[in-house]
Amino acid sequence: MKNLAYLKTALYGIVSFLMVVMAQPSVLFADQITWMVSKWPPYQYKDNGEYKGWGIEMQQMIEAELPQYKHATITANLARITKDFIEKRDVCGIGFFKKPERETYMHFGLPNEFFFPLQLFMLNDQFEKLGRPETISLKTVLNNTSGKLAIIKDRSYDKVLDKIISTHQGSKQIHLFSGGT
Repeated sequence: MKNLAYLKTALYGIVSFLMVVMAQPSVLFADQITWMVSKWPPYQYKDNGEYKGWGIEMQQMIEAELPQYKHATITANLARITKDFIEKRDVCGIGFFKKPERETYMHFGLPNEFFFPLQLFMLNDQFEKLGRPETISLKTVLNNTSGKLAIIKDRSYDKVLDKIISTHQGSKQIHLFSGGT
């Protein structure tokens, strides 16, 4: 239920963002909104040809509120997505961090970002290898050579988590997103 409340809160912010975008002439007269999606599980990703994740669920809720438009979804890396925004193509995206340089070519709604409480995600086969534990420590995951933690560079998560992360800094078990999305 908590996740649904987060989704509803985010939906209101994103709809307000879209209202600003729709005021732009290039989008106002468009028949289609192209959604740019990066590979960023569990937030947004493609699995067996189907788009999944929290960001996709939000996108689908917005699409339902804008039935007058056709909607297309394209998977691309962050460089391609940024290029499309800079070139003022009729594109939208969910989950981009608001940064001064991005404000020169993107419009942001409120809230400009949201995240669910920290959670641990892993592939089913990894879960099986670990013996399907009901609980697991982050230290155990990071000490396991097949475990990885994706974090945003220079972001503080919590004193305890930051300390655990710092002990594994530079290891291949830590994947840094340098700019987030």
